[in-house]
Amino acid sequence: MRQRSESTAADLAACRLFVRTHSPEVYWLSAALPPRIREPTLAYLAFQGSLTDMVNEREVSATTIADLSARVRAATSGAPSAEPIDRALSRAAADHALSPALLEALLEALIWEVEGRRFATYEGLLDACVRRRGTTAMAISTFMGRRKRVVLERAADLGVAIELTLVARDVAADARRGRVRLPLEWLEEAGVDPDRIVEAPRGAPGLDAVVVRLARAADGFYRRSDPGIAALPFDCRPAVRCARYAFRALGAAIERGEESPSPSIPHLARLAARALRASRSEARPLAAPPLREARELVAAIAADE
Repeated sequence: MRQRSESTAADLAACRLFVRTHSPEVYWLSAALPPRIREPTLAYLAFQGSLTDMVNEREVSATTIADLSARVRAATSGAPSAEPIDRALSRAAADHALSPALLEALLEALIWEVEGRRFATYEGLLDACVRRRGTTAMAISTFMGRRKRVVLERAADLGVAIELTLVARDVAADARRGRVRLPLEWLEEAGVDPDRIVEAPRGAPGLDAVVVRLARAADGFYRRSDPGIAALPFDCRPAVRCARYAFRALGAAIERGEESPSPSIPHLARLAARALRASRSEARPLAAPPLREARELVAAIAADE
């Protein structure tokens, strides 16, 4: 028992180090979660981040896709690889009865990135956002013991809002990897050639307007997610509010045209103080028409009474 406990602690330490190194702002935000939620959340975030590294650091190939698939399926089957992060994620998934459908959906989004998939429509991008970041929010809601359909729908809204914001932020980084994730229909409306973005992301006329449009599109999803925060355990709400405000602040910076916007630690501290107070937006009814792109996934994992 002691050996297993020491192994568990070492695996969680590896997850903390990974998230702190790769995304210090997210690590700081996670510190506001109670320990019972923070540990499985960091395991999930570290696993997701390590899969993302595989996508970003390897050449596009069938081998990369096979390796991604093998890691995800091993972790969800309870037979993870010897990697500490994989073991921690597998343990968290088992302890919290995390639906394999969430990680399968994440895997699909990662495969799309490996393939360099482009999205003809805004709805196609939303579909990817549900898989890429909506799954993260729904997994964390599961760790918090909140599995009802309406709560998961609002969690998916928050995840989509965050991913839209990150897509808007990462246009140049995506272009360096040969990717364009902005909706092609929006680029066409703005007269932007997507291939030109890959060649010179900062020199494409009309591109800034599309980026700002995407950042603003996230606003509606941030507002849709607010009533879901009030449905979370009381001691979890400040951390989720802080994350919501931090990423919304990132979107606002993108709209202002700031270069490489990123919330500073002092700014996060101010957001944390604000997060102690519920916003009026959280008092709105929890139920709302679900995002069409999330409906099927939510139905697969919800546990309504």
